[in-house]
Amino acid sequence: MTVPANTAWGSAVGTGITGPYSIPFPLYSQTHLTVETVSNNVPTTLNLGTDYTFTSWLPDNKGQVANPQITFTNPVAGGVEIVFLLSPPGTQLTSITNQFEFFPSLHEAEFDLLAQFTLMLLQWSGKSIKAPDWEYAGQTNQTMPPVAVRSLQLAGWDATGNLITYSLTTVPNTTPVSTFWTAI
Repeated sequence: MTVPANTAWGSAVGTGITGPYSIPFPLYSQTHLTVETVSNNVPTTLNLGTDYTFTSWLPDNKGQVANPQITFTNPVAGGVEIVFLLSPPGTQLTSITNQFEFFPSLHEAEFDLLAQFTLMLLQWSGKSIKAPDWEYAGQTNQTMPPVAVRSLQLAGWDATGNLITYSLTTVPNTTPVSTFWTAI
């Protein structure tokens, strides 16, 4: 298998029509897509079959759809952001059995390990501080500075949403606080 797109996220802007809107990554199942609309920074998760349907779904010989498209039940107002998130399940449901002289047990074990690795990543990311789903990862820089720069510093965000650190004596426009997060 190949994965011809290197993204798991995409967006479009509503123009007062129902669609169709192209999904910027391939899918194996219609249920592997989460669609949200964002208006005034308030996300709304939409439901397949109720809020949108797939209007272009032509699987290749491996079951993958390279250029899926959706159409909304109701027009999406102009300026409303539409967010497409790849959301396959973190499970490995395919089992390849031994056939003649080809013994896929090694492959099967590797697929299982990849599925377990995916579950581990999902668990880790669920415990992290995250930007909203509708913000593309490239919009702001959320990378922590190196230890030498961030030691004895407070983390914060500048006016554009980029992660920055402040020295304990120069935190701008703040009032003292009585509690901080502590490691457990």
